[in-house]
Amino acid sequence: MIRKKIQAAAGAGMIAFGIWMESAAAQGEQFASAGVGRAIEKYVDRVSDSSRKSQPAYVSYEGYAAARVTSHLNIRSQPSSGSRIVGELRDGGIGRVTDRKGGWTKIWSGTVEGYVNDKYLIYDEDISAYAEKKKYPRTAVVTAEALKVRKEPDLKSDVLAVAEKGTSYEIMDSREEDCWTKVKLQDGKGYVSKEHIKVGYDFDEARPIEKAKEEASSGEKKTRTSKASGEQKVSVSGKTLGSQIAAYAVKYVGNPYVYGGSSLTRGADCSGFVMRVYEHFGYHLSHSSAAQAGEGREVAVSSIQPGDLLFYRSGGRISHVTMYIGNGKVVHASNSAPYPKGGIKISNVSYRTPCRAVRIIK
Repeated sequence: MIRKKIQAAAGAGMIAFGIWMESAAAQGEQFASAGVGRAIEKYVDRVSDSSRKSQPAYVSYEGYAAARVTSHLNIRSQPSSGSRIVGELRDGGIGRVTDRKGGWTKIWSGTVEGYVNDKYLIYDEDISAYAEKKKYPRTAVVTAEALKVRKEPDLKSDVLAVAEKGTSYEIMDSREEDCWTKVKLQDGKGYVSKEHIKVGYDFDEARPIEKAKEEASSGEKKTRTSKASGEQKVSVSGKTLGSQIAAYAVKYVGNPYVYGGSSLTRGADCSGFVMRVYEHFGYHLSHSSAAQAGEGREVAVSSIQPGDLLFYRSGGRISHVTMYIGNGKVVHASNSAPYPKGGIKISNVSYRTPCRAVRIIK
């Protein structure tokens, strides 16, 4: 089944659908734009004495509801069992509660909004207990502006990546007496400081009814892996140069993210990915998201076209770049977590709020 990662965090008002939350600061240090030639020595991974003894912080699911069924749960257009079915939520699927009345709960999950019968739902902090009982994979959600992922659980160990706040990794091992959490990376494992993460669970999100019917008719197995990969199958059509550039970029979905990298096949960071895609079409961009934001021509976010670049801030600085591919989607080298949680992937354009849009094509 198509497994998207949903993390909710109390006090920060954030939910990541693979995607990606914003949280605490990185000790006032500038979070440099993704690219090469940057100092990373002062990014957060300090391990305090208190973190060696304390229990890990957990994500809060206050304000959310999750399905508790043996198969799937219908999401309807109105609070009535006779109303039109608009989506489907599988067991453990989660959504934000927007209203409750007359035995029905209105939720928003993925691209689906509608009503679900209360008796098939669990709410708020009961969700964590249910996830633990069902043995859903646990995830580590970065709460610092930028956090070093190290090769070994040691401050002197090599840095494998620098994760943006909101990046989510599957937890491989987290012994309570340790101050480090072992997480799964694209090409192996790494360690992050327990002090700068929150522990959540790998939840599903609703699918539009059209998608659910398509899967049923094709006989697809609803496994977590097939579901996650299936959600990334997006085609880009159009004869404009921007559409051709976007279509070329989408070919590399599934390949790894590598901090400071610029290989479309072996791994790239966000600006390296954009740089190489545009290079294929004769355009030469900087290997820095902040620099790329100043290249080309600024356009209104409301008027973006395929091939345009969207930029995002962290800590007051531009720190990430994506490429718009049409239909409300962007493609980007997201983070060092394994695909589809990380790597080169497709996300909704609104997974974060863009601060600037640039058109490179003249």
